Amino acid sequence: MLPALLLAVLPVAGCGSGTTTAASGGASSAPRCAAPADAPAPVPPTAAAPGAVGQRLTLGRDARTVLALALSADGNLLVAGDRSGRVTLWDRAAGAAVCELPGEPGTAVNDVALSPDGRTVASGSDRGAVRLHDLGGGAPVELPGHDGDVEAVAFAPDGATLVTGADDDTVRFHALPGGDPGPVVAVPDTARALAWSPDGGTVAVGTDGAVVLVGADGTPGATLDTGDGSAVNGVAFAPDGELVAAATDGERVHLWRTSDGAPVRVLTGPVNYLQAVTFTPDGSRVVATGNQGGLWVWDTTTGGVVERMQNRGAGFDVAVTPDGRHAVSGSSGEIWTWSLG
Repeated sequence: MLPALLLAVLPVAGCGSGTTTAASGGASSAPRCAAPADAPAPVPPTAAAPGAVGQRLTLGRDARTVLALALSADGNLLVAGDRSGRVTLWDRAAGAAVCELPGEPGTAVNDVALSPDGRTVASGSDRGAVRLHDLGGGAPVELPGHDGDVEAVAFAPDGATLVTGADDDTVRFHALPGGDPGPVVAVPDTARALAWSPDGGTVAVGTDGAVVLVGADGTPGATLDTGDGSAVNGVAFAPDGELVAAATDGERVHLWRTSDGAPVRVLTGPVNYLQAVTFTPDGSRVVATGNQGGLWVWDTTTGGVVERMQNRGAGFDVAVTPDGRHAVSGSSGEIWTWSLG
């Protein structure tokens, strides 16, 4: 069931797409969430054996590549950003697209994040656009600062800070709810991926050949080198905060210990670029997707491949439901839900 906050503003037809900026303050009180014009028929999930597809959502007549995904804390609300510039909210239980947030048509949405309280969606797009969408209503707020395509956005665990990364080789901190600018951190190359540690004390930044650890106050910390110079496209902390994972163009997932930055192991198997990585909620599995399509699942402790799931088209992002039973991946015009063993 979708949050009451979102149900209160759905559906809203013909809403505007104007934005305010953090500097200008204020926002329209009219909800800005509209039912998608080309929403396909609902596809409720079905029971599936481990490794099989339990739900396959298509994105309507105007099929577009899904670049980014985020799940609500209860797993019921799915947020998807795509290459055409749309941010769509899905009711997973119903398998229905219920809301489309305003964006800039033709400007790829490279990442999305949902605040811990489920009230705000952040999106990062090409041409430096970072937007905060209040699901309770009002025009989106655009946060200035980046001079380049925004590749990653992430809320702190307490919801008080948003961190953003771009191909201008910077990571920016924004204080919430207003989005006031905070520390700006220079990184060696494009900030391709971001993840907060569970305790909110550290941000992992994926860049070319390394993961840079940055303190919550913007203080640069350790640099975790992949050893082969390959770009880090996805990063994730284990639920206990003891490991950080990086998915790379080198067709591997690297694991490091966060206490001292020591390499733990390298997960292998894929034969093409990896784009995203995450852990299951109990930390026992690492799940990744990439240009080869589908998912790879490894045992965190042994590094052995547990499952290999294949679909057509490259995968660009992956999320695991809070109960650990399903993984959701985005590809060309489709969102796949896989049953995990």
